Amino acid sequence: INSAKKLVPRDPDVAVLAERIERMSAHREPIRAGWRDALGDPQAGAALVRTTAAAGHIDAAFLAASTMVALGTADDPMRQVYDQHRATGVTLPKSPLSRDHWSVLRHRDDTIELGALVELVAPAVHALAPMTLADGELDPSQRVGDGELPVAFARLRNQLGTILGVPSSPVYARPELAGQIHVVAADPPVLVAGDDALTAPERPELAFKLARAMTFLWPGRAVGASRPGRVLRAVVLAIVRDAAGTELGIDDPLASRAQQAVAALTPQVQAQARAAALRLLSRQGGGLNLSHWAKALSRTADRAALLLCGDIPAAFAGAREVGELDKDLVEFAYSAAHVTLRRMLALTAA
Repeated sequence: INSAKKLVPRDPDVAVLAERIERMSAHREPIRAGWRDALGDPQAGAALVRTTAAAGHIDAAFLAASTMVALGTADDPMRQVYDQHRATGVTLPKSPLSRDHWSVLRHRDDTIELGALVELVAPAVHALAPMTLADGELDPSQRVGDGELPVAFARLRNQLGTILGVPSSPVYARPELAGQIHVVAADPPVLVAGDDALTAPERPELAFKLARAMTFLWPGRAVGASRPGRVLRAVVLAIVRDAAGTELGIDDPLASRAQQAVAALTPQVQAQARAAALRLLSRQGGGLNLSHWAKALSRTADRAALLLCGDIPAAFAGAREVGELDKDLVEFAYSAAHVTLRRMLALTAA
């Protein structure tokens, strides 16, 4: 259209077309090319936020400003943008996350097919590599009954359980964890929280930590994040051999025990697992990258927790408590995917 305007600058049809394209562009998702570098520079980042807001993408501008605040690159006007729209409490979606939501939220290596297969064979993983409460340095005296849980913690646990679609998990107290919340991947998995986390107010900081931990309450994700890769591989390959009639992994020292653990699954679960394995092999050309999948579980957990806590600085601080801030979480914070999810769930800044 720019070339046409140069060739025939006074043509009324070209002028109408140019105006239409400008209107359409104003309602598109903001382009993320170059944002990574810009948000690390106070001047460039501030200009980007102003341009994005002027184009009508208020929530995208807010997320970019919030990311700058969290990274320490925001100037005063950008901090004002963040303060104007920041979450002071916890605002959660009105309904559970759906398959469509998860398709946008999930890290690319956190594949549905492999996750579904591990979910089915989780009992076999437990049989091959059992984990008990004692392995997590827990005993029955540390359990906090539902009636004893602080109100804010109990309410958020119950609400997040509904949103994430996970069962209400028992909670155990370990004072030395302070503000941290973890999962001990026993059968079934349980939540473990420090005293500071248990007594924290209902704010984005608590929502991030609790939501992140609770994504690991699904049996498949619990074992995927806690068991050695060789154990997961042995069980998955036992199913693959059964489904595809191959000898893949048969020389593994764990192969015989894994085969016995799989054979102990119910016939219905075995049939479902074989079908899942065949779908996985057909869609990925035989690739079973369990190590990439296991690493991606934490990245999906970070993303889900950031989305549900509603506050990027709080999310980055929570992520730093358990390790280094992952680049994937930083890039997701201002991504089009995050903007889209917030719009889908009616969580956008006004």
